[in-house]
Amino acid sequence: MTNVNSDNLVEIGFFKKSFGLKGHLRFHQHSPELRTIFKVSKIYIESKEFVIEEVRDDLNSPIIKLSGMNTKEDSSSLSNKKVHIAKNDLPDAPTGKFYQSDLINSEVINNGKIIGSLKEIIETGENNVYVISLQDGGEILVPNVPEFILKVDIANNIIEIIMPEVI
Repeated sequence: MTNVNSDNLVEIGFFKKSFGLKGHLRFHQHSPELRTIFKVSKIYIESKEFVIEEVRDDLNSPIIKLSGMNTKEDSSSLSNKKVHIAKNDLPDAPTGKFYQSDLINSEVINNGKIIGSLKEIIETGENNVYVISLQDGGEILVPNVPEFILKVDIANNIIEIIMPEVI
């Protein structure tokens, strides 16, 4: 295990809990359709490098075996820990798909005016919800559905939305 500068890392998910008795872990990937965890050989947890020995599919929640994690007790220490990969190991996202790390801190525009920035993405299962920090200090939640998200421009770091009506 080696340490790496966290500025060069991108979060792709987190470990849920240990699986079995031989050091395997269940993994939750932020963008499961991109299958990033199946395309890398190293991950980072709290800036420490781990080598992936095995990744297998299991009901849309991959099971991972890391080098040096050989017992349930070993792997339990990684439960609920964020998993990162090196930015240069991040595969290109398919057309029309984005990594959460591409979207966070994007400026959010409504009717041609900057209203704030995307601070967090809440995973809800069906549709993610964007947490937008408004310039006036407030916060709004916007579902990631075509009715509210008009355009995502990664190159210019901009997300154009329609403001949801507040009842």
